[in-house]
Amino acid sequence: VLLVLWRRTRSDRRRQAFLIALAVSMVLLVVQSLVTTDREAIIQTLNELAGAVAEADLERIESGLDAEYSDGRHDRASLMVRIRAALMKRMIERPSLSGFEVDVNGDLATAEFQAFCDVRSGDRLFSRLPSTWRVEFVRRGDVWKVRSVDVLKVAFREVGGFGQLLNY
Repeated sequence: VLLVLWRRTRSDRRRQAFLIALAVSMVLLVVQSLVTTDREAIIQTLNELAGAVAEADLERIESGLDAEYSDGRHDRASLMVRIRAALMKRMIERPSLSGFEVDVNGDLATAEFQAFCDVRSGDRLFSRLPSTWRVEFVRRGDVWKVRSVDVLKVAFREVGGFGQLLNY
């Protein structure tokens, strides 16, 4: 708008306003690229974990879990045993996450989101299988770690938690 006004009137004041607005916009773009919000960091962590699951990279998955992980059924060690067994039976391909709702409260956060992936189990392929998840995080230093995971729905059906999903 400022550019159009300046081009129409050739006023020095409007040109100056346009240049100031342009400079402020450039500064804001630089700041936006340098600063990562808690929400962005949590979404990035979730996407990295989804990639680790697709690659069956157990070390990356485990490094994303908090040392005090507990979902009421599993601690970190027992969860990793279950994940390892599940990934030996199934291959997760093309994971994509969307619809993030992130609530940050100090050093704790909760994220709910939808996930889609292809699941191969033996000769069977479940293409673009939808699921809904809730993940609780705790900030350890500058890093967000997964404190608990709960799957809410798979294929639009209620699931009795993450433990049941591993038996799916």
